[in-house]
Amino acid sequence: AVMRCKIISSHLDSIEDDGTNIELNSLHADSLLLGSLWMAEQNVDAATTILSSFQKAADLSMKVYKKAKALDTLHSSCIQKASIAGFKLGEFAASLYYSVDKRMSSEAWKKRCLAASERKKELDLAIIEDQKLAKRRTKSDKDETLYRGANAVRVVLEREASMDDREMQSMIDSLRQYL
Repeated sequence: AVMRCKIISSHLDSIEDDGTNIELNSLHADSLLLGSLWMAEQNVDAATTILSSFQKAADLSMKVYKKAKALDTLHSSCIQKASIAGFKLGEFAASLYYSVDKRMSSEAWKKRCLAASERKKELDLAIIEDQKLAKRRTKSDKDETLYRGANAVRVVLEREASMDDREMQSMIDSLRQYL
């Protein structure tokens, strides 16, 4: 069902229209809205894909509403579709926001942030140790082994700290996006 809505929507996207064809835009908005509703209900696509589909449906519905109003051909179904599309967009964005907010307020997230903070401290110590070993490094096998070991630990910690930063930034960005 959703594939058919997507096919219809893609086909309607490809038709050149200057925005005056109310029926065409109305069909397009309906197919986008129905597809978005199904995708949201079944959770089959990425949230950003579903959100953009809802946004496009709401935009097209408002376009149809404004055009019909300007032509004095406004019907109650046109008003209803524009309202539903806007409300469904708002509901979906709100549910995403509350989902992210709930995760960031959870005990698990707080523990995750604490672990990331501890990992950064550990990384700072590893960098200092790596620098100390690099300064006193000699040609001996023992010094070389110590240096390589410390360097490997530092590299792993840098990678983990970078992943932590990206995850935390992603959550903050999501919270802002859905607000």
